[in-house]
Amino acid sequence: MLDALNPVFAGTPALAFARCYDVLLVMYRMARTNIDRAFEIITKYDEKTAAQIAEDENYIDMMADRVSNYLIQISTKITAPEHVEIMNHYYSGITEFERLGDHAMNIKEIAEAMYKNEAAFSETALAELDVLHDLIGTILDYTHDAFEKRDLSSARHIEPLEEVVDDMVGVLNDNHLERLREGVCGVYAGTEFLNLLSEIERISDICSNVGVATVARVQPEMRHQIHEYVSMLHSGRDEAFNREYQEAHDRYFGLLKE
Repeated sequence: MLDALNPVFAGTPALAFARCYDVLLVMYRMARTNIDRAFEIITKYDEKTAAQIAEDENYIDMMADRVSNYLIQISTKITAPEHVEIMNHYYSGITEFERLGDHAMNIKEIAEAMYKNEAAFSETALAELDVLHDLIGTILDYTHDAFEKRDLSSARHIEPLEEVVDDMVGVLNDNHLERLREGVCGVYAGTEFLNLLSEIERISDICSNVGVATVARVQPEMRHQIHEYVSMLHSGRDEAFNREYQEAHDRYFGLLKE
């Protein structure tokens, strides 16, 4: 795929962009896989899995560099407005997918630090993380479909779930501080748990960015109204958003209560 990033395709933008798209999709899937692997070693640390995460992160970084350089190479020959929009969309995708990989690495490093310091999360904390992992996994699935298929429906599913993540991170933060006060969890593990929540929230934010970018790509008239669009959603002025947010909130907070 990387060898196919050939400047000769600059004269045929559809072919050039198709090569970029292929690599970007692999970048996303590798980052997503690394996120799942990182969650796995939080629960049960495994050196081989940790090493695989690091190896694949190197590939993600390499792909990001190669696609970025390729887009720079062909940019002088990309002049049609619709092609410029695609190029900008792919530049954004490179940044977001590389950041997803970075957050997977950060979670991996939390798992490594916990293992080396012989620290562990409480069973309650691990159960809470399972629920949050399920939620973030659903968001990542929608993000994949939004980018791969330019699927407006999938893109619109992301934002209400992202708000549920924000709510849940806040609640889990409070729950963990309470466990710290009660001595149920050690200070070191407690600090790493809060760091982990921060990483998960940032993953959710990246998914939101991809979803919003997809909306702007599919509906060009929204391109200059994105901030107003997101503000409208979060202020409760969209019934579909409100309904999906409430359904997801009830479902995942019900699992949390269980």
